[in-house]
Amino acid sequence: MKDDDFYIPKRERVGYIALIVCLLLIAGVVFIVYHIPRKEYPITLADKALLDSFTVVVESTGHAHSRSVELFYFDPNTVDSVDMLRLGFTDWQIRNNMKYRRLGGRWRSASHFSHLYGLSTDHYERLKPYIHIHRESASRNQFFSKEKTSVSRIKVERPRYAKNEKFSSLVILNLNTVDTTTLKKIPGIGSYYARKIVDYRAALGGFVSVKQILEVEGLPADIMQWFELDGHLQVRKLDLNKMTFRELVRHPYLNYDQVKAIFEVRRKTGFVNGWQSLLLYDCFSQSDVDRLSPYVEL
Repeated sequence: MKDDDFYIPKRERVGYIALIVCLLLIAGVVFIVYHIPRKEYPITLADKALLDSFTVVVESTGHAHSRSVELFYFDPNTVDSVDMLRLGFTDWQIRNNMKYRRLGGRWRSASHFSHLYGLSTDHYERLKPYIHIHRESASRNQFFSKEKTSVSRIKVERPRYAKNEKFSSLVILNLNTVDTTTLKKIPGIGSYYARKIVDYRAALGGFVSVKQILEVEGLPADIMQWFELDGHLQVRKLDLNKMTFRELVRHPYLNYDQVKAIFEVRRKTGFVNGWQSLLLYDCFSQSDVDRLSPYVEL
């Protein structure tokens, strides 16, 4: 066998060497990635607390700006979730309060209530003048009290608020004049639905039929039996020829397309002189006309 049989040209030798080096580098990278343990960085309690506080701030900010806040007197030991929403509490803050009460906890004073998890100092300072804790509600469960409250020793005159008792028997109310205080006396009606009824009446311009109360979603099925309308109906009329687009579209019985059609008729003919011109548009039906007629002045 000749030596020439084992001769490899220089160019090929360089190529082989380069290939071997690349293979070694690849093998080294694979070994490092899959076999050398990576250093773990455990989450400390401080890190977790910082993350939780950041989550709380983001969630509370998103909810706080989406609804208006009302201020009124309340007892944190008895206030319901609807009124807490009106007071500006977030959903998770309400759940914290309800869970605390469900487990037997009781707020003994306004300063004690400031410890509600997630309640910011600014929010508490706004609510503080309106926190009114009844002695009975604060002393229902003394098991959770580690110290005796001194609230009863303070000689401060506080206004007393009568509990909103429910009607024990059927009372017929005028649907166009009843206020929220009286509405809340109806079994099954609280502050939220009382306000919805009054707001819907204002948006309509007054009720012309007791059946319209059923258009407020979520009311008890037998709600109509509590109401009547007197013979002197005075509803707010809509002037289709003079009112602005914004004023008309606010009415519950008119939508954007219908108001657009009204303005189209006004542009073409100068004024709306009857329902026939509006019934030519697909967005108006005879049932729409029947509902609107008591509220329209032509």
